[in-house]
Amino acid sequence: MKVLVTGGNGFLGQHLLPLLLKRGLHVRVLGRQERGATNLPVEYRRGDIQNFSDVLEATCGMEAVFHLASRAGIESNPQLYDLVNVKGTQHVLEACRQNRVAYCIYTSSPCVVFHGQDIRDGDESLPYSPHPLCDYARTKIQAEQLVLAANTPSLRTMALRPHLLFGRGDRQLIPRLLQRLQSGQLAQIGAGKNRVDMTHIDNAAQAHELAFLALLRGHVGGKAYFIGQEHPLSLWETVDEILRRLGHPPVTRRIPYSLAYASGYVLEKLSRLRRDHPEPAMTRFLALALGKDHYFSHRAARAELGYIPKISIEEALKDYDVPEAHPPS
Repeated sequence: MKVLVTGGNGFLGQHLLPLLLKRGLHVRVLGRQERGATNLPVEYRRGDIQNFSDVLEATCGMEAVFHLASRAGIESNPQLYDLVNVKGTQHVLEACRQNRVAYCIYTSSPCVVFHGQDIRDGDESLPYSPHPLCDYARTKIQAEQLVLAANTPSLRTMALRPHLLFGRGDRQLIPRLLQRLQSGQLAQIGAGKNRVDMTHIDNAAQAHELAFLALLRGHVGGKAYFIGQEHPLSLWETVDEILRRLGHPPVTRRIPYSLAYASGYVLEKLSRLRRDHPEPAMTRFLALALGKDHYFSHRAARAELGYIPKISIEEALKDYDVPEAHPPS
């Protein structure tokens, strides 16, 4: 069986590809690079999901697509997110239809239901946010809706919502925290008691593999599923633990949530006024992510996909152990 992975050179893609290869699948990757970072026996196609011709060519002869490619971050340039997350997803779906691809698994995000308040044990009945706090969330909502609406007997679709991916090879979550720490910008938002879902990268990759198998069995389609660990984590305790394992001190600066949220609003407005649209040091979305509870039920993924995290939280944190950070006593 032949499958295409868009964005296969990214964090999630590099952990999903070995699972697909172990199943004996022929794997093609569509990305903006000629080759990946590994020597896996994968077929690479250089292209951009913003260009329909690239996507149409890449999906030719494929039977399934894992659509991982996405524009992430919190920049203040709406057009970039529309072109990649919305238009790119439209291209993937239309190419699937024209090339008679049977299955499409889309990597979405729990941010599609963020509404500015705490979310505790939220499930798939939560509505989409009527007022998304950033262009990333807005366009992920639109893209997920497109994917789920495209589900038909000839093209079975599904969306997965893994939350806060972390682990070896992470180029976003922890590196960005370290960058803020080193620049003196990292601060605890709120009381520091908020709990969140985090997802080890191997568990997220496993969930995608299980979603694919469930689609093949014909038991599911047209639905979204939250993906996370075995239980929510205290965000700031976890951040401090990861920093400790990496040899850094804990976060000591603290900012009230209301001040962070208000500052985010002002900085977003200022960023949009600048031609280069720099990423603000704080946004409303970031204040929400760092200061509120947001964790979800994974019962649907377990019941319908067979998802049970294979990497525990304790095992996951070992990815951040640095030998020189723990000299012998």
